[in-house]
Parts: sequence; structure tokens; C-alpha cells
Amino acid sequence: MPHAEVITRQEFDRRVAASGAADWFEWRTRNWATMWEGVRTEVLLDRGTDIVVRFETAGDASRGVLEELVGRGVSVVGGFVHEDGSRFEQFGDADEFERTFVLVETEEDIDGEPRTMRRIELRDADAPGSVSA
Repeated sequence: MPHAEVITRQEFDRRVAASGAADWFEWRTRNWATMWEGVRTEVLLDRGTDIVVRFETAGDASRGVLEELVGRGVSVVGGFVHEDGSRFEQFGDADEFERTFVLVETEEDIDGEPRTMRRIELRDADAPGSVSA
């Protein structure tokens, strides 16, 4: 949680009018559904116009960021895996996702309980139907 900041009503109104939020924390959670910037960022593939990036965020999946990119004409395909690996949500064109990524599921013992863990991996470029490098 951000530290408390004392501002005047006039400053509050100015910020809300300018950005829709009184501070960065409120703006990020409202627009990106996450509290902080992405961490543990990895560029998995960079082919000029095609870039595959993996990152972690706090809170919910950063749908707002991806929706903003789509609104600006960027084709975005990917998926979100919940932090405990238990849930997956695909984003963008399903066929393109299948050509580009593979969803890997493993059974793991977590705190004495069996659990299906999920992660997204870049599909092997030599695999049938995959994107070519």
C-alpha cells in the first residue's frame, strides 16, 4: 500500500480530472488491475514486429495494459497464469495462441495437497503449426 499523501481538495480534483485517479496506486489498480509494474521480465522472442515477453505482476492479471495496446492497433496474444499456477486465462486470438504457445501442466505436491500447476511456454519453432523464427 502506498504511503499516505496529504493533498488539497483542489489538487485532488486536478489529478482526477487529468488522469482519472488521485494517485499512481489508484490509477494502476483501476487501469491495469495490478498494483506494481511488471517484474522478472524476460524477452522470450524478438523478431522485429513479433515480440514475446513474460513478466509477473502483483494482484490481478494486467488486462488493462493489454487492452490499451489492442486499442492502439497492436495485436496481442497471450495468457495469464494465477500466481499459484492453479488458473489459466487466454488473451487474444485462440488460433494464434495455439500456434505460438503451449500450456504446460504438471502435478505437484503443495503443502501435502496434489495440485495442477500451469505455465505458458513458447512453442518450439520446429513444431508443426508453430510460428517460424
